Amino acid sequence: MDKILSKGEQTRRSIRLAITAITNGRPKVIAKDRKISIKAVAEEAGVSNATIHNNYPDLAEQIRLLANNDVRQQRDVTRQALSEQRQKASELRAEIKELRAQLAEIASVNAALMLQNAELHSRLESNNVVDIRKR
Repeated sequence: MDKILSKGEQTRRSIRLAITAITNGRPKVIAKDRKISIKAVAEEAGVSNATIHNNYPDLAEQIRLLANNDVRQQRDVTRQALSEQRQKASELRAEIKELRAQLAEIASVNAALMLQNAELHSRLESNNVVDIRKR
């Protein structure tokens, strides 16, 4: 036979179910993407914030710990992403440096070829040079 719960026990149960629903991403009242907070749990459980704060301080503390864990986890994810972006930026800077060196070398070769080409054009246009292909 089911035990009949007092009003306080029913409220505690509702709050605990709300905490579980929010942490598992399956709330029925609030938005699914909403972060856990006392206000969110209160809305999900159908009670006031004050009820949780004043009558269930142990559950309020549990909610705070879960909220802090969420914040800590988000911070860690952000730090990891930032670290990965810094590494990627460092690799890209090294690639840019290498490409600039290659560009300088190509520019140098291009300048030498342009001088050689100009010299060959001047020889070809000179009256003192005979084109052996025309013979």
